[in-house]
Amino acid sequence: MDFNQGHVTISESVFATAMGTSYSMISDPLTGELLFYTGGCEIINSEHEVMENGDDFNAGEIHDNLCADFSGAYPAQNMVITLPSSYDSNLFHLISKPYYEPEEASHTFDKILLTTVDMSFNDGLGKVIEKNIISFEGDDLLGSYLTACKHQNEKDWWIIQMERMTNRYLVFLLDESGFHYHHDHTEGYVFGEFSSTAGHATFSPDGSVFALYNPTDDLIKFDFDRATGTLSNYKKVEVPNSTVYDELFGTVAISPNNRFAYLASDFMMYQVDLSEDDLQSSLELIAEWDGFTDPLIVGLTNVVLAPDCRMYVGGGSGNFHLGVIYEPDLKGQDCMFV
Repeated sequence: MDFNQGHVTISESVFATAMGTSYSMISDPLTGELLFYTGGCEIINSEHEVMENGDDFNAGEIHDNLCADFSGAYPAQNMVITLPSSYDSNLFHLISKPYYEPEEASHTFDKILLTTVDMSFNDGLGKVIEKNIISFEGDDLLGSYLTACKHQNEKDWWIIQMERMTNRYLVFLLDESGFHYHHDHTEGYVFGEFSSTAGHATFSPDGSVFALYNPTDDLIKFDFDRATGTLSNYKKVEVPNSTVYDELFGTVAISPNNRFAYLASDFMMYQVDLSEDDLQSSLELIAEWDGFTDPLIVGLTNVVLAPDCRMYVGGGSGNFHLGVIYEPDLKGQDCMFV
């Protein structure tokens, strides 16, 4: 998808071999050309073949039992992100949370892994040079929500991970020495046994806000300090769900001017004005699913800020349409969601 012409054009369409809810992909920071991607089971190069040493990504019982059945897509949501190294332009780091089946059903994630790709190998097609390195082990990590923010030094990366059954936020740093735990923060909403792992977290474009959303636990917002990795000023916004349909999945994206958060669930789209002291009162319904299908429900499940400063909304099921927020920096219906 090319965003350089003022509108989106699709320059190549292929059958991707490793797509699903645990997808992550990375393009060249200079040219925008696809480098590699993953569905959580294998790492696939730009020629849509398994990268050298890219098999058995997130190896374990779930990988062995389910990856083949899911056609190369790991059965969990938002559990892998890919980050470029600021210290070696050939290196890219994949941070992932493998899913496992314990005796107690509420425990599903217990470690964070680091995998590194070196694109200097195989004539630019890349090679996995280290894989599934255990970087952190915890009792009960909350699934989903992996996201990252550049450190104020513009080299390192901050990553935040929540725990289930607590209000503890684990803050990690990816720097020249690797991926490691930095500190934790305890405040606000306690994630319960049935807190949703079908949600999404994001930082504002300037890194000053960390937010997460799902239809079960609603919107949670913190101020964030890119220099220290510190969270502060916790706020929670209760978001009404559809009264007609059951909602499970949700995503959050923040406007280019860092003012508005957009909350997309399967059937509802809301906007929150982050500049207001009372976030709850600023909550505004932008749109509801209008019944359109092609061939399946064209819902409002996934909202993403794109390079053209518009937001694109995926329906959450197989169809041929995207939604677009043309003016995400504007308040209310002036944002022009179509």
